[in-house]
Amino acid sequence: MGRVGSKSRNKETTIMAFNINNFIAEVNVRKGPMRTNKFLVTFPLPAVMLRQQQNIVSSARTMQYWCESVNLPGYLIGTHDVRRWTYGPVEKRALTPSFTDLQCTFINDNQSTVLNFFQTWQQAILPHEATRGINTLQNGGYVYELNYKQDYATDIHIIVFDEARKETVHVVCREAFPAQLPDTPFSWADTNNVMRFPVVFHYLDWYYQSTTSPVAPPFETGGSF
Repeated sequence: MGRVGSKSRNKETTIMAFNINNFIAEVNVRKGPMRTNKFLVTFPLPAVMLRQQQNIVSSARTMQYWCESVNLPGYLIGTHDVRRWTYGPVEKRALTPSFTDLQCTFINDNQSTVLNFFQTWQQAILPHEATRGINTLQNGGYVYELNYKQDYATDIHIIVFDEARKETVHVVCREAFPAQLPDTPFSWADTNNVMRFPVVFHYLDWYYQSTTSPVAPPFETGGSF
C-alpha cells in the first residue's frame, strides 16, 4: 500500500492510500452497517398501571408490536464560559449533563387500545377528567392530584438487532413516563393512511446495558411492554 509522508509542526504523519479491498474487508468483519428497522421497545408496567382494569393490563403484552419508530436518546453536555487567565479568549468547559426526550411513534388499532393505554397512563399520573366532579376518586387519585413518581415511572428498554436477530445495542432509559401525547390530525382526504401518534417520554437518564444481560420477562415485576 502506498504512503504519503508529510510534516506538520515538526511531526511526521503518514497517510495511507485508500484501498477498496481493505474497506470491504472492514465492513464484512463488522457484519455490515446497522439496520434501523430491527428494534424492540419494551418496559415493565409501572405500579399505577397494574391497578387498572384487566383489559388494559393485558393489552400491554402486545403493545410492542405497535411501536413503529423510536429515536435512540441523545446526551448533551452543557458548558460555561471560562477565561483561563482571567482575561483573553473565552474557553468552553463542561458543566451539566442533559438528556434529550425519548420519542416513539405508535400505530393505533381499530379499537383504539394503544391510544387508550397511554391516555390511561397519563390519567393515572395526573388525572384531569373532572366530569364527575373534582372530589371523585379515579385511577387511585383525585382530579389534578399528582401521583408519586415511584408509582408511575418505569425503565424503558430499546433493543436493536442485527440481521441474525442477535442483540447488538441495548439502551435503558431510567424512570421514564409519557409526558406528552401531541395532537393527532384526521382528514377525510387521508384514505390510504393509518392512525399514528407520537409519545414523548421524559426520564431521569439512560445507559447502555450489556447485550448479554437478559431483559426481565413479562409480568415478573409487573407487565412487560
